[in-house]
Amino acid sequence: MPPCANCWKLSVLLGLTGLAACGAGIWLPPLDGSFSGKLSPLGADAGIQLDWTLEASSSQPGERALRFSFVGAGTAVEGRATLTLPEASGSWRLDRADLELGPWWSALGQRRFPALKPITASGRIELSGAGTFATEPEGIYAGEFRAKLSGAAFKGANNAWSLSGVEANVVLPNLPDLSTAPRQRIAFSSGAAGELPLGAGFAEFELLRGQILRVHAFELEALGGTIRCKGFDVDLAKPDVTATVQVEGLELAALRPYIPQAVADAQGRLDGHVALRWSSASGFSLGDGDLSLRKDAPASIRLASSPGFLSSRVPSRLKLLAGVVDEPNPAKRALEEIELGQEALVVDSVQAELRPDRAGAGATAVVKIVAHPTDATSVKVVRLNVNVSGPLADVLRFGMSGRTSLSR
Repeated sequence: MPPCANCWKLSVLLGLTGLAACGAGIWLPPLDGSFSGKLSPLGADAGIQLDWTLEASSSQPGERALRFSFVGAGTAVEGRATLTLPEASGSWRLDRADLELGPWWSALGQRRFPALKPITASGRIELSGAGTFATEPEGIYAGEFRAKLSGAAFKGANNAWSLSGVEANVVLPNLPDLSTAPRQRIAFSSGAAGELPLGAGFAEFELLRGQILRVHAFELEALGGTIRCKGFDVDLAKPDVTATVQVEGLELAALRPYIPQAVADAQGRLDGHVALRWSSASGFSLGDGDLSLRKDAPASIRLASSPGFLSSRVPSRLKLLAGVVDEPNPAKRALEEIELGQEALVVDSVQAELRPDRAGAGATAVVKIVAHPTDATSVKVVRLNVNVSGPLADVLRFGMSGRTSLSR
């Protein structure tokens, strides 16, 4: 096995392969005592250097008891091993292992996963594990490894996204295979995607061959509702993700920063689905989607004061029967109350179609609102149709196009 591959596996086991080599006589002479040195498990330029100490004693003929420690770079590891000679095989166990996530995350990004470089991480990891080893051939080891992540936070480049309060328990049951046990769980307490705040969430996942992240389920709270996603795979060497998410109960009130300025207030909930993308280069973005008003939740909108927005579309007076009947149009006053924000509209339906992939080829968002005033005597139905073209930022902050139809 090439030396660089051995170095990376040493990082996972914190030098246990090197420990096995010690027992074979490469570092450790055949006598009892204490030995120490320095170890760069990911290479000298990765920024991780550990001071190691090894204590050896002869417990019985043909067997040596070892105690080891690794200290440095936010790392404190203590463990023990039993070595049988001349086979140079034995067993190992971690008694204590605490790591600061930041330095190791940075080093792994530099040496193993370049896509991790733009992401900053902090938190603590507690490790435990036990297994067997043999120095021939080429430092074979086996066992189970467990990692507990606590108080962690992650942030993407240019604050494109962030997660905080991250907790996880991960089990690698069959070392040296770096695959995890199925359906591991990671949870977070809050986060953000750009300017959009995120609530609590979790993911169930497994790591395959140390390279493919398979997400079985994902769920988070956002915009007063819940966002769920089914399974997808991510290649950690080039982490680009496209998945369809289901949204349930998104609050129109929470969407207030993203809806037209012509709307002063909105109440109700939306259900539907939307495509979600993430890449290390561009962060989060949205694809095609469809949202509709939840029928079991009351909904209403109140327009910001905009004189003439609706009333300019109807005559002030009704002239019927060749001018025999000439009287004020009752719908005029009703529409003036609506456009001035004095009268709320009860929303019957909202349908939003997001088509950001079609920028430059027509509308990238189409929003259709059907509503009626609380007093529907004069105006029974108000229909607002919104067509928006442009990039995603403009789609989210769409403005009223002014295309309005009224029914009496």
